[in-house]
Amino acid sequence: MYRPSPRSVKKLASIFVLCLGLSVPLVSFSQAPAGGVIPPPIPDALPPGQPVKSTGVPPEGRPTESNDPQVKAVLDQMAAAGLLNPTTLEQARKAFLFYSSRFAEAPEPVFQVQNRTIPGPGGDIPVRLYVPRAGGGLPVLVYFHGGGFVYGDLDTHDSTLRAIANRCACLIVSVAYRLAPENHFPAAPDDAYAATKWVAENAGQIGGDAARIAVGGDGAGGNLAAVVALMARDRKGPHLAYQLLIYPSLDPSMLTY
Repeated sequence: MYRPSPRSVKKLASIFVLCLGLSVPLVSFSQAPAGGVIPPPIPDALPPGQPVKSTGVPPEGRPTESNDPQVKAVLDQMAAAGLLNPTTLEQARKAFLFYSSRFAEAPEPVFQVQNRTIPGPGGDIPVRLYVPRAGGGLPVLVYFHGGGFVYGDLDTHDSTLRAIANRCACLIVSVAYRLAPENHFPAAPDDAYAATKWVAENAGQIGGDAARIAVGGDGAGGNLAAVVALMARDRKGPHLAYQLLIYPSLDPSMLTY
């Protein structure tokens, strides 16, 4: 799994702070309301709908398994722990956590980190709050972890979210939605929407600003963030200021992001 570098975190933080500070509305790239803001096009971007195709040849300068000592060291450790080629769901989840922890930066201290549960459609939902400073009125990012809807939890993304909370000076609510295969669709999006709705209804009590709530995630979590934005639109709430989608899974082929 990709772990954002400090430089990437700073770039994401800058974009996130800018958009929440301006209260950018959720718009499509093809149509925006009067006064809305449309991000500039990405240079050399693929045409809409065109899948990304891999040639199987790494770009020049990109590390490969054979010449990257860090990757080899992690693979050797996974092999020694019996996690290199998992054959069960339990082993695969342990491998995901192992891999994530080895490539994460050292956890940064945050003013306050709080574990709690909130009500959900299938029972209580575990969440983790990252509060960067004292006082209220903080912008809020409701974050859904990646992991193919099968892996990941509050711990796999802890280091990254600590860094984003500090650099954005925003309150982050990390959501441990129900995972497959134990929980069938639509368990994950139902939990994600319920958590977002709870945050909007309780923003003031947790130190957040209900007018500046964003949803975000990586991979499967990016998918859930986009789905929650659509659910909020269709259900007339809650109001969302921004989406932070990190390589989101948005196509059934899993070839486009």
